[in-house]
Amino acid sequence: MKQQLLNISGLRQRLQRNYLGIEITDFCIKLVEIEPQLVGLPIVKNCIIEPLADGTISNGIIADSGSIVRSLKHLLSNHKLKSRLVHFVIPTQLVLIRFLKLPDIAEQDLRKMIQFEIEHNLQLPFENPRHDFVKLNGDLKKSKRSDILQKEVSLNKLFKQKKSTGRSPVSVLPSEGSENSHQAAMCDVMLAAAPSERIIEFVEVLEAAGLQLLSFEIKPLSLYRLMTVAYPASKEQSILIADIGKNYMELVILHRGVLKISRNIPLRFPTNQGLFYKDEDNSIDDLCAELADEMDRLIKFYLYTLDHRDHQVTNVYLCGDINGLYDISEYLNNQMPQEVSIMMNPDFESQYLDFDSEYPTFAVPLGLALRGKEA
Repeated sequence: MKQQLLNISGLRQRLQRNYLGIEITDFCIKLVEIEPQLVGLPIVKNCIIEPLADGTISNGIIADSGSIVRSLKHLLSNHKLKSRLVHFVIPTQLVLIRFLKLPDIAEQDLRKMIQFEIEHNLQLPFENPRHDFVKLNGDLKKSKRSDILQKEVSLNKLFKQKKSTGRSPVSVLPSEGSENSHQAAMCDVMLAAAPSERIIEFVEVLEAAGLQLLSFEIKPLSLYRLMTVAYPASKEQSILIADIGKNYMELVILHRGVLKISRNIPLRFPTNQGLFYKDEDNSIDDLCAELADEMDRLIKFYLYTLDHRDHQVTNVYLCGDINGLYDISEYLNNQMPQEVSIMMNPDFESQYLDFDSEYPTFAVPLGLALRGKEA
């Protein structure tokens, strides 16, 4: 499939069908259904959360596929969904992301260069990975943006198997890439990889539930798409997006509408109750301080280690399904120099009565669904 990952034109061609965005975490299934319109933002037809039984998924790895299939079928049978066409986000814990600086060349040549880097320089912490890349800037006429971890990947797009290095795929710092800044034509590339066997498990679950999988994607791109489509003013700023879950946080920095860096971070309060589970050893302030520290660390890494001192991050946008997001926002506003706010519904129409109040919870599956017919 040759598709443009982030093309938001041609809405007329997308009107035949509704589209679904699905995110499956260790705790629940989140689904958004959209109906594209000729002009403006699509209508959000459904927003659904289906809890999962404890232990169904652990750290992004499926432990009970039958339970997930039953939950998906229950969800589909109890809601009036017009579509079975799905864009699916791979669990954060399974994905390794690297940011590289490479020559601004044609996609075919760039793919060969990345393949060489993977085989000889970039050691992966899992065997038989599935991978793809996105060219984030440079001369886009030289490349066609490809589907991150697409469902139909030919064998020549798979990495050769490499034995584990013993490093965890969970907490991955982006790489600055080459220092050859004196070269005239360089571009930023985001490379993503995940273990094939885990991808196949999710494919089988979704298809067993009667869904037609259009694409896989990674969370940073879903959040990026949502911001660029629904918040055009963000294209003039340097911003940080924080998607905070019950056991993981995804941080993404955008500069003038370009995805610059992302990082996924395991949180140290992995309970079903999430952040505001009170016990004798952890106060709410201590837990919020951890979030603030992680955000500040990534911002400083981006500004100073990666030498983007003129890209001052002015705003932080929060989303996710963690409990107490409004309290987190208030705390971070008092502790961070940036303006911190919860991601709010810009102008989506929805038949879901609680859509405005629960908008931050559905940010990722909404960004997925906005992909439309692009597979």
